Amino acid sequence: MYRLASRVRLDSLRDQALRAIHRSLDAGNILQELSSPFTSNVRYAAILQMNVEVLLQHIASVPVIQNIPSLLRRIADSQLPHGADIVIDLYQKFLLRYHPRALALANTPIESTPPPQSTTGDLKSGKSNSKKKKKQ
Repeated sequence: MYRLASRVRLDSLRDQALRAIHRSLDAGNILQELSSPFTSNVRYAAILQMNVEVLLQHIASVPVIQNIPSLLRRIADSQLPHGADIVIDLYQKFLLRYHPRALALANTPIESTPPPQSTTGDLKSGKSNSKKKKKQ
């Protein structure tokens, strides 16, 4: 239903389907859902983000603790095309939840300063700028 609603741009129905999918997720099936082709589809980024959020909610549950090594191995073996997205999203959500200040600092733009000007002049010729100015 989510795919169809997305395709025909019925936002209300799409959101309703998203909520239904969310209600169906739990500690016992979240890793399987994260591994699904539906989750890997880049057109459905909201599905991936929701699944990662549910994973984070159940991160300390027995099924996740027991089975996450398998998911991570599949990601490391390039078996999941969206594996990096899972890890990145999970890490960002973890930072947002437990270290929001660090995440805010990391996302602030860094002012770049130009490299300092050489005061020694033309290094190839071995002459300094000050000598060139005196000759002129």
